[in-house]
Amino acid sequence: MPIKAALNGLNAAQLGLRTTAHNIANAGTAGYRESRADSPVSRSTGPDAASSGATNASSVDLARQLIDMMDYSRQVEMQLKAIQTASEIDEAAMEMLDERGDAR
Repeated sequence: MPIKAALNGLNAAQLGLRTTAHNIANAGTAGYRESRADSPVSRSTGPDAASSGATNASSVDLARQLIDMMDYSRQVEMQLKAIQTASEIDEAAMEMLDERGDAR
């Protein structure tokens, strides 16, 4: 179970990294509104935003995007460490069971 939870966290962090990278790549696009990884629906307005009366400036806060990217990167590291630790615990338990079986 701990590995499944860590994999879910890893997937969420990867989605956050992809979303942040997309926002940074589109920061100079007129009318672009940043997307958030925690939202099931993208808030991006697409290329027609300027013609629909939306602002011509991008709503992307690059400083916040860079902070988000660092945060998501740390989350990836944390989840990978959790997977590694769970795997090491499983291996140690299997070795203990093997040794116990050899003693009988």
